[in-house]
Amino acid sequence: MRGRRILELALIVLLALTPRAALGEPTPPGPATLDDLGSATQESVTRLLAKTRRKYGEDAVVIQTQLLLHALRVGSHLATGVRVAGVDQYQGARYLRFELETGLIFDDLTRDADQRVHMLWATILEPTLATIEDLEVEPAGIAVVMQSHHRPYRTAQELRETIDEPGVPEAVTFYVLEADVSAVRKDGGGSLRPLFGRCRITVDDAERTVPAPAGAPPTLPGPV
Repeated sequence: MRGRRILELALIVLLALTPRAALGEPTPPGPATLDDLGSATQESVTRLLAKTRRKYGEDAVVIQTQLLLHALRVGSHLATGVRVAGVDQYQGARYLRFELETGLIFDDLTRDADQRVHMLWATILEPTLATIEDLEVEPAGIAVVMQSHHRPYRTAQELRETIDEPGVPEAVTFYVLEADVSAVRKDGGGSLRPLFGRCRITVDDAERTVPAPAGAPPTLPGPV
């Protein structure tokens, strides 16, 4: 059952790798299951996922898929995509690296640098990790690079009219150790919120100390 679920979820990953329609334009719904696709597409998806699973394990496929699903649910404005980029070395530990193009454009007027990090964690990475009962990856943990843009805009309409000017690119990387995930699950009664304080964070490759959010983090990148 788990293998089937991985295949079905990953279909959404593959479909979302193509550029989305401009903000505000409807996009056609994707297939619900593998059975909704032609046999040739099913075979190509199966081969791709089998290769990923053999090289990095089943959890890597689930993480890859869930990252993209959550980015889409938040409301990505631009093209979205995700890939497993191999093993990354950071501060003496080895991490399996995931690169996520979120497609998000943050509003500088209402989302500061820390709030952008808080939102990426709370709406994408934390729920992704919550879907995995016991994180099992070959290195010590995972490094998740989330690429987005930020610029000022006062309304969603303004952003729609200037969507070809996404603003300043930004890459936030979360380094999460497998041991920390297990410890937080054991001590926190199942909640992964305390894990934020244990992971290392870089913004555009510079390490940052980001305080935990004082209240609920934003759940949208800007005005609706």
